[in-house]
Amino acid sequence: MPAPESPRPTLNALPSSGIQLPIELWFLIARFIPPHILHNLMSVNRAFFYAVMAERYKEVSFYHLDERITSMLQRLQVSLVRECVRVLRVRPFFIQELLSSRSDTPNVLSSIQTTFSCIPSLIEYHLVWFELPFLDNTPVDILRAPLVGNASRHLRKVFLMASLEKLEALLAQKSASLADDAAAVELPQLEELIISIRRDGGSRAHRNSNDIYPEFTSLSSFLIRHRNSLRRFSLSSSHALDCSSLFRSLCVYQFPQLYELFLSIPTPTPHLGDPSSVTAWLTRQCLPALKSLILKPHFVDDGFTWEESFQDWVKAFVRVQPQQSSLTLSDARVNASAGAGRQCAVKSLRILSGFHTASIFHLVHYFSPSLTSLDLTGRYVAFTDVVNLLHELTYVSASTSSSINTSSRRISDLRSLRLGPVTISPELIDLLAETLPRLQELFLHIQHAVPNQNAQVVYSMNNSAAATTTGPGINRTPSIRKSRRVQSPVQVKEFFEAMSMTRAEPPKYKEWKGMRKVEVWALNGSAKMEWQGKYVQLLEGCIPSLRKREGEAIGCLSYFESTR
Repeated sequence: MPAPESPRPTLNALPSSGIQLPIELWFLIARFIPPHILHNLMSVNRAFFYAVMAERYKEVSFYHLDERITSMLQRLQVSLVRECVRVLRVRPFFIQELLSSRSDTPNVLSSIQTTFSCIPSLIEYHLVWFELPFLDNTPVDILRAPLVGNASRHLRKVFLMASLEKLEALLAQKSASLADDAAAVELPQLEELIISIRRDGGSRAHRNSNDIYPEFTSLSSFLIRHRNSLRRFSLSSSHALDCSSLFRSLCVYQFPQLYELFLSIPTPTPHLGDPSSVTAWLTRQCLPALKSLILKPHFVDDGFTWEESFQDWVKAFVRVQPQQSSLTLSDARVNASAGAGRQCAVKSLRILSGFHTASIFHLVHYFSPSLTSLDLTGRYVAFTDVVNLLHELTYVSASTSSSINTSSRRISDLRSLRLGPVTISPELIDLLAETLPRLQELFLHIQHAVPNQNAQVVYSMNNSAAATTTGPGINRTPSIRKSRRVQSPVQVKEFFEAMSMTRAEPPKYKEWKGMRKVEVWALNGSAKMEWQGKYVQLLEGCIPSLRKREGEAIGCLSYFESTR
């Protein structure tokens, strides 16, 4: 998203300064001055004044009713201040407080609504509205105001966290209390939409009809109307919600610009609804530009077991069998588009922690034909899991290979891999180099380092934390919290020795001819700062494209150490 620009004065309003510089240059200079220093320079010239105003009012929040909100409303009556606002954040506690505490509430609410609808340079709108009364249509019209009128012309990002009932009211094409066309929600420049559905009431036992028979009429219509501009879409829910009807309504339309999709999958049944409806939407026909997919399991403690049901949902999601879909015959076009080989050509796949290992393998295999970037950080990955993971990346099943009765292997086109925490060993590096020869970026979160894959990790007490502090009048033992076991430095040294002894000159991983960047995160004290130089030296010596020539550094290698 381009950086918001400061409002610029007209030519006849240029600063009268002894140094006659172009106004654009003054604005450029102001961008490099820290805000707290720039604040003291606002009287230097008009360019600095506008830069200070743009910084001060670029983000405005309305939460509780207090003097700050009253003062902000007064300032927003000035056109110069309104033009500076780029981000508006609202949580409508103040509406509830107004309705219960003031006699001039209608006038104040009308002023707020007018102000919200007349912010000409607004590019982001964030609304959090749940566990608060619906209060008929009064707050709906106010909270819809940034989505209609002048304020909506430049909106690029909308974040809505609310119950499904309130979302439907907010995104309705017309307000229930207004009948004119001006109330229609149209955002011609909308690029990013984040929808977070929350259950009102906060009680685990609280349920309503929307949980069982959810309606997505307004949300579906809103997405379809903005399908030509939408580039990023995120959908999450605090509870299990059958979204089948939503995905069914979307999969008969094409979203030509949507390249990033985030889906949070609740762990209880029915998760996101019929998995075939989700698969039907994730096709090249519906999402031809989709390149990045982020999947996250959302754990909900509803008192029931969820592991088996959740794994079955993932299996059904990647098992493209349209004939077993629960879709009706009228959705034949949807079924056809969900056939094998028609899934989106996802380039970047990020699977957040919480998925079972088997589910990760299913997802990786399903998207592997087109993957160039894979992120599996957040959960420990054993060596055997890495073997199976690489197998799924390169394995072609009999049904999709050129031979009908045999299976085959392919060379993975993966260019970027984020993995870990892992236990690094010579065999692990060998395996990665052999299986992923086209890799260009490798990010490893290293928890332990062992001389061979079968070695058991040896721990030792952190001496600095375990030692008793003594001295004149001092005799105290550090707390247990500060005492943590770390891997033995001797075993880490054995890893480096094993790497050097098993490698003969010239080194080595010539498969990684295109490797440009390697980053290492050392976790749990697996490598002290004393090993930093050796990690750098080891990888530079093993990967030709990272080796330094005289006066020149090829590639990039970084080392980070976590103190956790």
